Amino acid sequence: MSHSKISKERLVTVLSLGFSVAIKNQVIEIDEAEQLLYSPLTILNELGIDQQIINLMRAGTELENL
Repeated sequence: MSHSKISKERLVTVLSLGFSVAIKNQVIEIDEAEQLLYSPLTILNELGIDQQIINLMRAGTELENL
């Protein structure tokens, strides 16, 4: 796996975690986090982000349904 791909995946993972913490701490609403990160899943796929990470992010969009 290339260094560039690992860096992209790491960035997306860290951002996802940060948004999750912000939602939990009621700093931002789920809708806002979704607009900022979770909606562009197709873009992430095009960037070559690992499918497991994309699947986790997709699951994150369903948190409001719990």
